[in-house]
Amino acid sequence: RYTLPDQIDGEDYAAHFNNNPVCCLTGLAYNANNYTATTSWTGGANQIWSPILNPFNTSGLSEVHVYGTLTIPAGINVTISNMIFYFHPDAKVVVERSDNPALPNGARLNLNNTVLTVINDCGSSFMWQGVNVEGWSTQPQLPINNSRQGYLYVYNNSRIEHAIVAADTYFAGTGNSGGIVRTNNATFFNNRIDVRITNYTHPPSAGVPVENQSTFMNTSFITNGIHNDPSLPPLSHAFLLNAGGIKFTGCTFENQTPNLYAELNRGRGIHNVNNKLTVIPGCSIPTVGCIPNDPCIFKDLASGVYSNSGSTLISTFVEGNQFINNFYGVYLGGLTGSSVQRNQFEVLNSQNPNILYNQTAGVFLNACTGYIITENSFTQTDGATALTNSRGVVVQNSGESHNEIYKNTFDNILVGGQSQSINGVNIDVTNPNNAEPVGLQWLCNDFQENIDVDLYVSSGRIDYQQGYYVVPSHPQAHFKGARNLFLQESGDYEIVMAPERNQLSIPITQI
Repeated sequence: RYTLPDQIDGEDYAAHFNNNPVCCLTGLAYNANNYTATTSWTGGANQIWSPILNPFNTSGLSEVHVYGTLTIPAGINVTISNMIFYFHPDAKVVVERSDNPALPNGARLNLNNTVLTVINDCGSSFMWQGVNVEGWSTQPQLPINNSRQGYLYVYNNSRIEHAIVAADTYFAGTGNSGGIVRTNNATFFNNRIDVRITNYTHPPSAGVPVENQSTFMNTSFITNGIHNDPSLPPLSHAFLLNAGGIKFTGCTFENQTPNLYAELNRGRGIHNVNNKLTVIPGCSIPTVGCIPNDPCIFKDLASGVYSNSGSTLISTFVEGNQFINNFYGVYLGGLTGSSVQRNQFEVLNSQNPNILYNQTAGVFLNACTGYIITENSFTQTDGATALTNSRGVVVQNSGESHNEIYKNTFDNILVGGQSQSINGVNIDVTNPNNAEPVGLQWLCNDFQENIDVDLYVSSGRIDYQQGYYVVPSHPQAHFKGARNLFLQESGDYEIVMAPERNQLSIPITQI
């Protein structure tokens, strides 16, 4: 007899099992399968898990591997400090709501200098399920430390990464919305969606509306490289739908490897639907009475803020922020009463040769009215290069109502302000009764150097009367003239109207 030697066929069987990522996952040692916190553990209803003391190991190690669901039940407040949790791709964290009206406290999970991530022992091809924060769509979120809502607080350099949805309050068809997510000095890294908050309106207090208590301060929302699962490209760092009002202060939204993605596939900073939204600076050193000096930054994204609504009662407020190299800095659709003030826009210098595709813009208004667009600055990124199809402000179909865009500065950009579709009324300009403002007016804007077209009416019409010429010494000069400033340069155009568009009456030089 002859005994065949091992691996006579040349196959390394051990390597086969070790190199198969799915097989590898099943062979790992986990600290927990499905674990639910209990008041019988140290601390009872208020627990602190740390490398020194936690329910999963007693060896003083800071790492925990979880195979299934980690549940924080209602009535228990858990703080995880200075640890790293590695999750199986099918694993998740559940922060429960309180189903018992007599038990007012939903679960609370606090992450203090802690990382939640996917298991990396079997390669970097997996993403996990993230944190589900349960809630009640019919219950209040206040008082915030004594409500039936689940509550996730991420702070002090904590980080959630490589998740499909990192922090999620969305539950399909169950009425299980209203969970609270708050962050301060935290990071979301390489998740498909960082935060998803949906379908919750806080009951009013004494007849006064109350906004959603989910807030985000000094938090970084980052994409860096291709996701672990390349079939799941970035969607939105924050997705908000019918959420009742959300505020971001001093946050950063950035795709740090934009060249790996097409210009419109780099993810949106904030995708906001039917929801009041506030995006403002925070304080670099938070103190009582501090002056906000830490702007929100949106960089290398498909859209910085993308906000749309079918309701005339919902608006978006964006003030004092920086938008750098985004296809659209701020896109507003179907909104009434929104405000974009005192922001800095560096508009993407698009590399796409399709002229119909790469018309990038700092602000794009689509079917909006009652807006305030003022004291913003617009320029094209990489100012030393040739101008592409960049626009400062594009107004599309704002209707026949009176609107103004005023006191903005434009410099080194292809088109300063572009109006298209219906932004005014076809009137009899010889009738003196038609002197009142009707439609869109561009007022008191400063068009500086290296602009191909300062104002461009590409289709439709705007207000015929942009202003009334009077001498500067006139006592009401500041009310009468359009007072736009145009720098005339060889080969450039100050005002351009496409053929068969309305004629305008615009004082060219009101100072």
